[in-house]
Amino acid sequence: MKKRKTKHLIFMVVLLVVLVGILAGLKLTGKEKTEEQATETGIPLTELTAARISGVSYQYQGGAELHYVLKNKAWKNADDENFPISSDAFANNFVAAFVDMKTAGEVEAPQESSQYGFDDPYLTVKITGTQGEEETFTLGDYNAMLKGYYLKIGGKEGIYYIGTDLTYICRSDMYDYAKVESFPTYSTDTLKSLTVQRDGQEVSLLYYPDGYKTDQIGLCKWFFGSPFSYPRSAETNKIEEFETNILNKIQFVKLVNYKPTPEELEAYGLTAENRRYIIEDNYTKDSGAVTDRKTIVDFGAYDQDTDCYYARITTYTGITKEASDNIYLISKANVETLLGLDPLNYVYKQVTYIKLSEIADPASDITFTTPQGNYVLKNNTTFNEDGSEKENIYLINDQPADEKSVEDFYYEILANCGMEQIIYDKSTIVTDKEPTYTITYHRNNGSYTDNFYGAETVVTYTEYNSNYYQASVNGVTDVLVNKRVLDETMELLQQMK
Repeated sequence: MKKRKTKHLIFMVVLLVVLVGILAGLKLTGKEKTEEQATETGIPLTELTAARISGVSYQYQGGAELHYVLKNKAWKNADDENFPISSDAFANNFVAAFVDMKTAGEVEAPQESSQYGFDDPYLTVKITGTQGEEETFTLGDYNAMLKGYYLKIGGKEGIYYIGTDLTYICRSDMYDYAKVESFPTYSTDTLKSLTVQRDGQEVSLLYYPDGYKTDQIGLCKWFFGSPFSYPRSAETNKIEEFETNILNKIQFVKLVNYKPTPEELEAYGLTAENRRYIIEDNYTKDSGAVTDRKTIVDFGAYDQDTDCYYARITTYTGITKEASDNIYLISKANVETLLGLDPLNYVYKQVTYIKLSEIADPASDITFTTPQGNYVLKNNTTFNEDGSEKENIYLINDQPADEKSVEDFYYEILANCGMEQIIYDKSTIVTDKEPTYTITYHRNNGSYTDNFYGAETVVTYTEYNSNYYQASVNGVTDVLVNKRVLDETMELLQQMK
């Protein structure tokens, strides 16, 4: 029994040795086969330095050959030196990257080169040196196991393989190396206006460094022109936020066409002039003469693949027109935020702004004409010797009125009954109805005679529809106010008579 166990143990040991040998043989065979395919011995693609490369060309299978040349220390498109290549981008992203590039390994005991796709190469790269050196690099088939392309280097016998770094810098679209100019900017030192146009609607921002006569507040430099009939004061801090958060952040994404044909411009939607951003300013020529300048950015068709609009710049300097040769892509979000500029987010929303102190004169008053009758508000405030208010005295139809009630009512008119909508289409203004309410401001102070609003300012409210009154100031109608709110506010007059 013991002898049988010993024989069995010897048999198991021998079997284990045989299995270990078989496994070792299998591993060795696998290793040898791997080494036959490639070795991890990377070598530099070129011995040229970046400073010694003066020409680059490459061509993808079935594609056009692209040529770059170093001229006067700047990289250019060799086929059109006016093409806006970004020399720095090409020098950094192609040339510098190329001279640092290495193969990923070499194929051992290679077969015929035709077996690796070199007869119909995927990519061919040619490098020219400043001393007349010429180097050629040919990429064949892609090997998924090696995660790279087979590579043939001109002048070398071996067959190498390389990752995707070379195909990454050999951009098939030369526009990937194109220069992208900055989105047009302005300086308030020379600015006159900024205008956006969208589908027939126009909004313009005017800049007056010394203010303007229509300023209701007395502190403004920014005003909205269109769609209003006269400049309306804008809140400075809000305009500055608009500049910081929107205008100063808009940039073109990419150059997509250089020297477009008329047919291409039409295809890009850049002949319709439906969406525009316009900067008008003063331009000083080299001679020192100052002339008008208008810079227009047209936004064309929307490209769904990139989520961008096409864009083009045209500049008028005096009577000279210069249309850019470049067509850019620009973010849809940026364009729609810019063109969606809503004056109601920035203007002071009072229909008109006249302080109660401006009628603190025996010959001055505010007359409210309503369906319930007329109400005349007078301010007979008394003052101390130092000019400070002594006592606020208000009269309605010559009867004393509660100070707080009058002031609350008046500030309701200014604030809560302010502009809610703009009338962009003036053809919709109602002309066949009498005003429901009229507010007439009489100011006796001589300084108001030359004021834009005049010594007498008349504001009328006429029913526009079931929700709004149209508000007119001295006959000019631009805006709508909430009908319900104004009705409720005017009812307060009856409680103070």
